[in-house]
Amino acid sequence: MEDAWYLALLQTAPSWRDCVVVKLMAQKGRARQAWKASKRDLLLSGFLAAEEAEAFCRFREKIDAEIVFQGWKQQGISCLALSSPEYPALLRQIHHPPRILFIKGSLAQLPERLVAVVGSRKASPYGKNVAERLGEDLAAAGVAVVSGAARGIDSAAHRGCLQQKGVTIAVLGCGIDVAYPPENRELLKEIAATGGCVMSEYAPGTQPRPKFFPARNRIIAGLAQATIVVEANEKSGALITADMALEEGREVLAVPGSIFSPGSKGPHHLLRQGAALVENGVDVLQACGWDDAGAKAVLEGTLLDTEEEKKVWNLLSSGNLRHIDELAATGEFEWTQLQYTLLCLELKGLVRKEGHRYGRTAKEVIW
Repeated sequence: MEDAWYLALLQTAPSWRDCVVVKLMAQKGRARQAWKASKRDLLLSGFLAAEEAEAFCRFREKIDAEIVFQGWKQQGISCLALSSPEYPALLRQIHHPPRILFIKGSLAQLPERLVAVVGSRKASPYGKNVAERLGEDLAAAGVAVVSGAARGIDSAAHRGCLQQKGVTIAVLGCGIDVAYPPENRELLKEIAATGGCVMSEYAPGTQPRPKFFPARNRIIAGLAQATIVVEANEKSGALITADMALEEGREVLAVPGSIFSPGSKGPHHLLRQGAALVENGVDVLQACGWDDAGAKAVLEGTLLDTEEEKKVWNLLSSGNLRHIDELAATGEFEWTQLQYTLLCLELKGLVRKEGHRYGRTAKEVIW
């Protein structure tokens, strides 16, 4: 773990090329030793010119590594090196994986199936609705949603996933402690606090810059088995993400839109090139070869998991609401079991509640 922190510091050094970090680490054995190398050792390595070695030494003199590390830890930031066993396996496979990842949240609950949902920042209401629905569907099927926390499609996909208590990853084009866009500060906090994570290859404090976002897109594509483009114009960054996914041999999917909308140009271009057309979560599962019965059942209807849920469901109707006391008076349930079962059905979206009265929603169920 300590070596990952020093590697993170090395990558913040001014004018250092990634190849210099790699070569110096290979020579010194560990990032800590590379960080602490003397000016003479840096010059003898042959990887740095005299002015580069001098600039690095001046940079290092201004930094107390332990204070920096403690500050990051206090913010809930962890570092994950490419060599770490916890590093995402799919991301490790791409052509140029990040050597270090800064993370808020956890990768511990990350499912095996991950799908990226990307699209326009200036999304239409239609595009936002589709992205949110896809986020909900994927979460319900146990698939993690990866996106970039940008305005528009990205934010809608994250929110849809969170509404279904799913796992979502937000990949930033800035430091992990920088909320960009600012209005997504609470969204980023929620992602990190509910089993997902916020991720960046840029050091804390790094402000967003245009050149960072194409690089960020390779991480979004690299984390997922498939990338869905919801809305994007012909020169959108979402198409860059789709191209990167194709280069890595991953699936590319697209959502059709109105022929009169500029935001449909990107998805329709991908569809003409052979991308799979998707309208909902079931389409995504089928396109990815994940159309197993359990996942599809969750999307095509909601399972009643227990005998108690089935009994309560049978006592309710979509018309007249029934008071909880009336349900308890049937003698079918213990009071605490009835309360728990109603709560489970409510969380599944199968039951609506008005005060102490309950009734069915229109959502389809599976027995």
